[in-house]
Amino acid sequence: MAYQNLLFLALSLAVIVEGSGPSFCGNNKVRNAISVILSCDEPGAYIDNISFASFGTPTISPGDCNYAVNNTCNYPQSLSFVQSLCLNQSECLVQTGSLPDPCNNVVKSLAIVATCNSGTGSFKGIVPTCTMTSGTPPCPLPTWEPTYQLNRSTICQPGVTEGFLDANEAARWGLVSLDWSIAYNVWNSNASGTPILNNLTCAETLVEQARQIKAVNPLTKVFVYRNTELALSFLKPQRDVMQDPNFAYFFLQYQANNPGNVTPGTIYNEPAGFPCNDCPQYFTNFSEPDAVEYFVGVSEQGEFGTSSPYVDGTFLDDSQAIPQEHPNAPHNLGLTTIQLLKLQNDTYRYVDLVIQTLAANSHYVWQGFNNADCGDPDGVMPGPSASNCPTVMDKICDPSWQNVPMTMQWDIYNKEQTLAAFLIGRGPYAYVGYGWNGQPLPEWDAMWDMYDVGTPVNLCSQVSSGVYARNYTNGYATLNCNTWTAELNF
Repeated sequence: MAYQNLLFLALSLAVIVEGSGPSFCGNNKVRNAISVILSCDEPGAYIDNISFASFGTPTISPGDCNYAVNNTCNYPQSLSFVQSLCLNQSECLVQTGSLPDPCNNVVKSLAIVATCNSGTGSFKGIVPTCTMTSGTPPCPLPTWEPTYQLNRSTICQPGVTEGFLDANEAARWGLVSLDWSIAYNVWNSNASGTPILNNLTCAETLVEQARQIKAVNPLTKVFVYRNTELALSFLKPQRDVMQDPNFAYFFLQYQANNPGNVTPGTIYNEPAGFPCNDCPQYFTNFSEPDAVEYFVGVSEQGEFGTSSPYVDGTFLDDSQAIPQEHPNAPHNLGLTTIQLLKLQNDTYRYVDLVIQTLAANSHYVWQGFNNADCGDPDGVMPGPSASNCPTVMDKICDPSWQNVPMTMQWDIYNKEQTLAAFLIGRGPYAYVGYGWNGQPLPEWDAMWDMYDVGTPVNLCSQVSSGVYARNYTNGYATLNCNTWTAELNF
């Protein structure tokens, strides 16, 4: 499913009592392909009736499950399609990706009303995180004090360094997100593949690196690495529960039908490679409420997370859930399609919970920045180019963009144009920079110290066709998409 282009989502649930059992219903509203799971809660029960189904823009009137077909936008075989998938099944998956589009360029819903032959049933819509919705609705804004100071509006994500970063250089940046591979020789013994050197794990090392940076510049925001798909033995909060059999249920285990005939209930493990060869890597089961509580409370907000005075947030790697970087894991585990979708949905809810929780406490998560336009919430939104300048500028000049936490890729070959675009479209929480994916600390650009822009006087305006501008208290920025030129008058 192409979650990255989703522009709107909503989920409403209701339960009433009629027919052979309590009716259950739901309306999952998503921009592109929609997935929902219907299931009967009582063991042995099955879905015995689908009384309503509409893929399109059904009307939803006050009252439980009060849906009606909107004939201006409705796939006419919606009811028979759902019935063919779900009748007499204890659980079924309904996906609209193969259906004809009943109305192009319209946000559509899939609404269903059903009953089980006994007991209750449930409707579960598979919905992406706020990080996968292209800013509609956006993730919550950070609650720390915003800044328009240019050098404080810079961002980088350095990694792959044998020792600590030069704190003086790192502290020049507005936000530094520390990759797991920072100072890997400090916390890892390559000979044994076990993180025991100096009795540290990566988690403690990242906090120490954050302390060094904050000692130079307390204003620099520092994020530390976490992983969503995996629990990593070289991060202490994860290792503590990975090594305790009482918490085995926090992690994905082989199912009875796994193709390798591994004993069901065995924890699934894909050992890490460089620089922690053979270190265990388990897969976190966010369908377990206890696991969610632990990872939010301890891994994210514990002493090696945002409870540390040196840590301002986290980077939730692989936030698109299993099998983002481990394509064989679902097959090896013996997961069914429905089991996988449920797990992904619960993982998305975990990511949203982390973003909401940290944002409410003056911290943040890298994936909360609007990165969906680059196809991966772990990445950074590209700035405009000569070929797509009007398209990008029209997007970020929409007034609603002021409510979107933004990152933008710094183009070292088109610095003036990138900076102009950033200043014209940015909101109160916006960062521009470069240096991702395991690169060393990037070189600081002197341009970021050249301009004291002040604060915005107005929002972006298109002064003429293809020409965008914005005024600040200390000057103005203009970007001419027709000639691919910029003016920075500060």
